[in-house]
Amino acid sequence: MKTNFKTETGINIQKTISKSLAVVTSIALISISLNAQDLDYSLFEKISFNKNPLAMIHTSTKTSLESTTVNALAALTETETEDALQLEDWMMNENNFSTNALVETETESPMELESWMTDEDLFSTQLTVDQPLELENWMISEVIWK
Repeated sequence: MKTNFKTETGINIQKTISKSLAVVTSIALISISLNAQDLDYSLFEKISFNKNPLAMIHTSTKTSLESTTVNALAALTETETEDALQLEDWMMNENNFSTNALVETETESPMELESWMTDEDLFSTQLTVDQPLELENWMISEVIWK
């Protein structure tokens, strides 16, 4: 039997290396995500979004506290109005809203009696009686049922 003994210092070195790699990886991921926040529009300009200017609208998220509270107050006090709806010709046409065109009367042809339905040989009315079951030797053998 072959056994491998590791020293305590070797185990401590492995733990230290794995912990330091975890810390370095997490710092790298955090820095990448923080740098990605500044790439919002400049990165997408290079990926053919510039063909349609309405595809992405660049807005600044940096606002002062005063302007934010003023905008929120103005939004609460603003009266919203909608444009009046225009009545169009198709809306006045009664045929567009009639259900008579959607309902069809269903007609069925009468059922026909076929020749096999009246053939008495196919439908016997005699009841068949099951034959009684027989007792076989293996069923009562002491050797099988121990």
